[in-house]
Amino acid sequence: MPQRLNLPFGRCVKIESLNIFHNHIEIMYLLDNRYKSLTKIYYPEALLKKLSNKYSEHDLSILYKQIAFFEGLKYLLVFPDSYDVSLIANGLNKSTLELFQIIALKGWSQHNYENKVTSYDGPQIIGDIPAKAYNLPFRSFQSTEELLCANGGGKDSFLMMKMLEQAHI
Repeated sequence: MPQRLNLPFGRCVKIESLNIFHNHIEIMYLLDNRYKSLTKIYYPEALLKKLSNKYSEHDLSILYKQIAFFEGLKYLLVFPDSYDVSLIANGLNKSTLELFQIIALKGWSQHNYENKVTSYDGPQIIGDIPAKAYNLPFRSFQSTEELLCANGGGKDSFLMMKMLEQAHI
């Protein structure tokens, strides 16, 4: 386990609240039951309303819960022992957890290396995750459609472009 001598917090990350508004999502994270961290994700005007006209409330709830879950990846920078997702657990599934684990191991490997942490495999996920899998009804792109993909020059943008390329989009 990483040394925590110089870290003022980080043992536990918890999703405390998830709120959906007209044009943004707010996620409140609680670190060690004492530090609050608010994440706001803004979307283009009326996008969330358009989604609610196209998809069921249940499907959107799952999508928003997965956004909240993966937004919590940023807290891996303090090497938490646990990540309490009880509030959103019913919007996650086994494959979501597997993807999170892959990102925790591979996506944060440079951070771990730079901090001389070689034994951190990510946090223990706390919450009753449903065993049953589900699919969200997102449409697939046709290979003749064009998609604009912005690239800020970072590895995340490059990875997204490669994934789209492999999907023939």
